[in-house]
Amino acid sequence: MARVDLKAIVLQILLVGCSIRAGFAELFPAQVKLLKSDDPLMPNEETSVKDCPFTVYNHGGYALASSIFSDQFVDKTYSHTVRIINGEITCVGLIVDESHVLTMSECSPDDDVLPEVKLYNETLAPIETVKMFRNPDYNVTVLRLNAPINFTILAVPTCFWDVSFDDGFEKIQNIFIAPNGTLGMEETKCSYENRKDCLDALRKTDTIVQTRAIGQYRMHPFVFTFGSDDKGLALPVSKYIEWLEMVTDGTLKPSECASRYSDYREYEDSMVQKSDNYQSTQYSKSRLSTTSISQYKVRIVPNTTDTGSKRHCYGSLIGPKFILTAANCLQHHDVNMYIVEMAQQNVYYPKKDFNLRVRTVARKVYFHPEFNAETLANDIALLELVTPIVEFNKTVVPACIWSHDKLPVDEFQTNGYVPFHETDDEEVRTNQLYATADVLDECVEKVPEHTVCAGFPTALVPNSCHNSVGSAMSRSLFTFDRYYEYIFAINSRGENCGFNMPTVYTVITPYVQWIDSIIFATKVHYEDNTKYYGDRCHNGDGVEGTCVRLTQCPRIDKEVKNGKPVPDVQSSAGSCSFGTQNELSVCCTERDLLREETHRDQLSQASQEIDNCPQLYHEFRKNKSPYREDNFPTYPYLVRIHDNGDHSCNGTLISKQFVLTTAVCYQRLAGDKIIVVAGNSTQQNVTVQHALTHQQYSEEPTQFNVVLLKLKTPVTVNNETIPACLWHNQTHTPLRLQEVYAKPSLFEHQYRYPLFNKECRRKTAANITTLQLCVEQDSMFYHRFTHNDVDAGNALVSHFAQGVQEYQVTYLVGLYGAERTVELGRDEEDDDSRETASVRYYSVYQRISEYYNWIKHMVSLEIQHD
Repeated sequence: MARVDLKAIVLQILLVGCSIRAGFAELFPAQVKLLKSDDPLMPNEETSVKDCPFTVYNHGGYALASSIFSDQFVDKTYSHTVRIINGEITCVGLIVDESHVLTMSECSPDDDVLPEVKLYNETLAPIETVKMFRNPDYNVTVLRLNAPINFTILAVPTCFWDVSFDDGFEKIQNIFIAPNGTLGMEETKCSYENRKDCLDALRKTDTIVQTRAIGQYRMHPFVFTFGSDDKGLALPVSKYIEWLEMVTDGTLKPSECASRYSDYREYEDSMVQKSDNYQSTQYSKSRLSTTSISQYKVRIVPNTTDTGSKRHCYGSLIGPKFILTAANCLQHHDVNMYIVEMAQQNVYYPKKDFNLRVRTVARKVYFHPEFNAETLANDIALLELVTPIVEFNKTVVPACIWSHDKLPVDEFQTNGYVPFHETDDEEVRTNQLYATADVLDECVEKVPEHTVCAGFPTALVPNSCHNSVGSAMSRSLFTFDRYYEYIFAINSRGENCGFNMPTVYTVITPYVQWIDSIIFATKVHYEDNTKYYGDRCHNGDGVEGTCVRLTQCPRIDKEVKNGKPVPDVQSSAGSCSFGTQNELSVCCTERDLLREETHRDQLSQASQEIDNCPQLYHEFRKNKSPYREDNFPTYPYLVRIHDNGDHSCNGTLISKQFVLTTAVCYQRLAGDKIIVVAGNSTQQNVTVQHALTHQQYSEEPTQFNVVLLKLKTPVTVNNETIPACLWHNQTHTPLRLQEVYAKPSLFEHQYRYPLFNKECRRKTAANITTLQLCVEQDSMFYHRFTHNDVDAGNALVSHFAQGVQEYQVTYLVGLYGAERTVELGRDEEDDDSRETASVRYYSVYQRISEYYNWIKHMVSLEIQHD
């Protein structure tokens, strides 16, 4: 054999991306067609677990990395074996430790003649033996060496399989002495279906029979039979391991063997790609890796006096107050309380290794009504926390549930833990593992409906990973330009974390409706259906209109002045309430808006400019940037509003002759002459002719804080001056938002994203209504955040691509209302914390969609005035 440099020659280390993910060998996020959306819209109300990506939007990941290195390839197939040479007899043997090898008794028939031991590395001289220990019951013998073996990648002890192997293995290797005196090997591949037959066929040999098992990113040779019994059948090594330990005065536990000699073993087959005399290794492709109880993963500890690993269940946080888990695990414990543990810190730093930072209590359990404890059908349950999680962060964030019938990928992450017994030592019981599993087309055994089987056919080091029953089969998926943890199924039963034989999982998708019925259960609440000033309404004929004062609805006002009784007017004009001054309000439709026939063209043009805005001015619009961030932003829809002094406001041009801003800011302007400045290098200065403040505005900055300004003359639309369109969808809001403002005179923007109102109320304790939109900083973009706590008429906009040319169309989504500041308590254990408590800012904007009808109505009314 050629001489080999036993030190690995590291040729290259390649880092891909910006930062390393939390788990050392997690699967990379997958791109899924069903989740792709160029311009995502978020529902205004959270009504299902399907809305999860919006709830946890800002906690998605967007930086990835994986380490890849290459080194020289060395064949280690026989590194744990030796040749026993006794005169003309040559046999195969196994390295037990540095001083002992194991062989068959017939290799040394004469007690007075001691054989030599030849290592796999041919360059080394044979080692003499000084003593033989024959097993009294079986034909195996231990040889004690005259000199210790120097362990290298070509000479390292074997590992012994000390548990049952009735399930067989995926791949079985038979190592023997070939006719030419060298070592030889035959490998047999066995499917799940024929494993037992495959194993039985190999029970007739007395040579080394082994499988390669995964552990600590390596492949470990585990011998499970060597020698033969009195019937001539292969002899399981488990029958004489105790004798072997006694003779060698050592321990041969599989887990200790794997840990002690892992540096000498070959890397996992999944991690390695071979080319010529070199191999590249990628840790992210490992089938088993360390992880932590963090993000959505939780451990559920029943309030009992029992100890040891079997008393724990695992689960997934799917909202501020609910844990999804397996019904069969919770049912084992008749308790009135569960301790829920989560938020384990980074597992790479010893100081943080076992620190669990969140412990909370759950008392209420919802078992699926059709759960069957015998068959484990419908093995799913919800656990409700007594106190909800107020703030999500990098270590506590819910998982999203996959709600489609077909699984989107083939590989998934599953969970396990390092076994522990009769202990509550946190250092022991927080060793968590991630396994990569494949979903089988069919299960090996009969299983209930709505279940799948997943795992990996290669064996695992015995007793190194126990299934985390109740945990989820998961995978990171990309959506909204970042990735989120999705869960697909719940661990119901299985062993060894799905290695060698698959684990049975309960698929979650069929139970989404049941989950929603509990988490989003209908609560009795008062709903005010009264139509107030500015609200959308329907007249007596069912035609949509806007609730306005009688004097603001020309046709109906004229009918009253011509003698039509008020009760008849109210009956035909809908059920709008009386106004703030107790004046009559009516539901005014577009048909009712025309003052005189001579204004019909004006009215039609004004209406079309609002309704058809996305299709207008394409000759002046730029193409929407294909990137997440526009490096060359323009703000043609923004204007500055000046008085005679030093005061100014920001405004949004919504048509050629109308501008929107806030009442709070506009009221600070002094003097009779208010000027609107549009454009940048080519400015247009136009005088404000008329200001219309929303009738219900009453100094509350987050409601009805709207002023519509009519300009004395229309502006000229060009590349620098283009009206924004009004967002009028009342059920959905654009997910990608920009807050635009002036600082001090130049326009700038920062990225924000919307929160569900319920989520905003939970975080800020503020009373957020349907008229308002709560937004938070989008952390994906590395920009310094500007705290805008003064009402300057700032706008919230979203950009969409229009047409084949993808022209950028800007929608006005919100007008500034107020800023909410929430002080987060400093965590003493958080390395990222500062000396002072951290602060989070939430802005409350006014939803333009709620004012759309009023704005359009007032534009149509005002345009008819000369």
